[in-house]
Amino acid sequence: MQSRFGRTLLACFMLVFVAGSAALAATGVSIYSAVVNSAGSRITITGQNFSPADVAPTVTLAHTSLSLVSFTNSTIVASLPAGFKGSYLVSVTNSVPQSGTFSVTIGAVGPTGPTGPTGPAGPQGPAGPTGAQGPAGPQGQQGPPGTPGPPTILSGYCYNVNPGGTDFATIGLFSGLGSNSGTGCLNGLDPANTSGANTGLPMPSAGVLKNLTLIVYDLYGAPPPMPFPVQFQVWVNSVQTSLSCSITVASNNQPITCADTVDTANVNAGDAVSVAMSTPNPNPTNGQWAMNVSLEKQ
Repeated sequence: MQSRFGRTLLACFMLVFVAGSAALAATGVSIYSAVVNSAGSRITITGQNFSPADVAPTVTLAHTSLSLVSFTNSTIVASLPAGFKGSYLVSVTNSVPQSGTFSVTIGAVGPTGPTGPTGPAGPQGPAGPTGAQGPAGPQGQQGPPGTPGPPTILSGYCYNVNPGGTDFATIGLFSGLGSNSGTGCLNGLDPANTSGANTGLPMPSAGVLKNLTLIVYDLYGAPPPMPFPVQFQVWVNSVQTSLSCSITVASNNQPITCADTVDTANVNAGDAVSVAMSTPNPNPTNGQWAMNVSLEKQ
């Protein structure tokens, strides 16, 4: 009759055996490498769980059983029959039984096959973050000057009638170019004065004054008592410029002209422009004439 102690010891032994078997069964066979020696007569296989119970495993190559030279739980050396050249599956089965397979190539590796066709492009990935702004580039070359527009014509006029021989002033400003003194020519207005009627015509924009042109003609055919010289000059901001020309009235019923097509004067927006006249002869008796002036602002 079996004692209670004997039954208990048997039960513990069986429990340990079953637990150990379950642990071994759960591990499985793993093959890490399979290397054929240079003579092609042996194959060495490394891995784990080849012989968990110290029982020789079974090794096959392409379903051909191999003779074992040696084995451990992690290494197997087996004899390799002649005639194997190419890629094959090697299989190891332990005593559990559990199996693992591994691909091995025997003999020289063949040439690389041709490149396969290019696969279709994958979907476009999301846009990356915006990079930092680069440094400013160098300043470009100055472009050619633009085509100038049509010129603006500044004009004015004046006239004098002196049948009584009244003395005339030696200076005056053209009305229509900043003067509100009426239509008298030598009206005594001083272009160097910066107040009142002398201030000149304000320019709405910058530009260049050029091509000063004058014409003087006798109103009634009465000759002056002597040659009567008159100088005309452009003033900007009550300062005289180089734009000027001169005439001498000495004949009857003959228009007289003068022009300056060489000199120029620069103006800015807001500058005041006047055209003045002057004479050294303040008493041109019987002086009856008209004067017209024009110049371009480009």
